[in-house]
Amino acid sequence: VYTATGRPADAVPLLEDCLPRLRAALGPVHESVAVAAASLADAYRRTGRVADALPLYAECLRARLAAFGPDHPYTDVARSDQ
Repeated sequence: VYTATGRPADAVPLLEDCLPRLRAALGPVHESVAVAAASLADAYRRTGRVADALPLYAECLRARLAAFGPDHPYTDVARSDQ
């Protein structure tokens, strides 16, 4: 919500806290992990932290490839974020 309402800097610490917890609980290829990684990447990008965003976009793509395969629409969205 913070990122969507123009407050991505407020979203960053929350997402930074959430993502490692999701990875630990669900593993690296779960869709919830992919969503959280993409959300944090988007917040980083919107706050000018592009170098921090890129590995998270890649993580999201890897997770979606593993979960859905190369031809799924979710994978295509992650691919377009690269």
